Amino acid sequence: MVLVTERLQRGVNRDSKLARLALDAERFELGELNAGEVGVFIARSADLASPPAALAQAVHAATNGNPLLVQETVRELLRQYGQRRLPQLDPALVDLFIENAVCEHEEETEALVARL
Repeated sequence: MVLVTERLQRGVNRDSKLARLALDAERFELGELNAGEVGVFIARSADLASPPAALAQAVHAATNGNPLLVQETVRELLRQYGQRRLPQLDPALVDLFIENAVCEHEEETEALVARL
């Protein structure tokens, strides 16, 4: 199985190699996850017996249930706080965590652009 994503923007040539490849591929769209599904994802990712409800609500609210954002947020939370500390994590930290990650990303992007 090969998973390919492409974000088409206005003015982008839809005849690109990737777009032509997509014509022969099966296409499906991922919908938003609800808070319960986010909780299940957190529990499975952190190997927890049950999902931490408050954390699931916070991650869901911060990501609007976007599957990619949920995955990346949980991955980073696990990386920074670890499997044992994740269930006790203050849900209020999720927004701060995401804001910090966005700011760091913007700084990295600005630094890359400055080098060009």
